[in-house]
Amino acid sequence: MYLKSFLPFLVWMKLLDRETIKADVIAGITGAVIALPQGIAFYSFFSEANIQLDFIINHLSSSECNDSEHGEVEQFINQQGNELLRRLLQG
Repeated sequence: MYLKSFLPFLVWMKLLDRETIKADVIAGITGAVIALPQGIAFYSFFSEANIQLDFIINHLSSSECNDSEHGEVEQFINQQGNELLRRLLQG
């Protein structure tokens, strides 16, 4: 009984017929064909964004900004913001 509560498909698996199994296999293949390329695309996009975010964080924590007060950091972002944004969006 414990095995059936841990693996519930053992209970309803005997209720499946050949057509239902065929439809489930087709649905699984269709889902994989759509989900795998989409996952790869998301991964490649976010890995590039991660590199750019690392650049921005390192740039903002550099010696130019490290010992600065809030107003000076804000001024630096205003001066370099377009370049930082370009690098982030360029990927």
